[in-house]
Amino acid sequence: MNINRRSLLGFSALVPVVLMTGCAGKTPAQVSMTILTTLENAVKTVANAVPEMAKVSPSLFPAALQSKIASLASDAEGVISSVTASMTATAAATPMNKALSDLSAMLSALSVVPIIPPPFGTYLAAASIAVTMVGGYISSLLGTAAAANPGAVFMVRYGAPMTPAQTNLLLSQGATGAFVSH
Repeated sequence: MNINRRSLLGFSALVPVVLMTGCAGKTPAQVSMTILTTLENAVKTVANAVPEMAKVSPSLFPAALQSKIASLASDAEGVISSVTASMTATAAATPMNKALSDLSAMLSALSVVPIIPPPFGTYLAAASIAVTMVGGYISSLLGTAAAANPGAVFMVRYGAPMTPAQTNLLLSQGATGAFVSH
């Protein structure tokens, strides 16, 4: 393998993403599937959190907002299910980018809610961190700039510094609807 400056720069751009997502030591296919799982869990976490938050504070989560989130989540989950382990990372990046866009739209819609009842703010912060992680991975594959993270407000308000393991734990809990106060 001939290592030139371009491939070295390309690899160096991936290093922080791989380390940040807890993928060090994994094959490219394993990294892609780990990132996909993180994205899927983030979508499910937000989708599961909205009806639960609406039970706690119904006036803050009107039916139209709940419907919008459900529609975006359904779209994202459909796109995610189209990604297979046999796809190359670059081929998987395009549908993952669409699902990431849906997740970003979900977080953007929720960012106008003035008060997020506990413990959901922490879960939304974890989903927002996932947007950053997945966005960095996708932009490194496609050679594009990462989009702004509309959910960053949740990281500022509710997200204490989280390790990738803590983020993934919260997302795996939220994806099953098991919201726990932290």
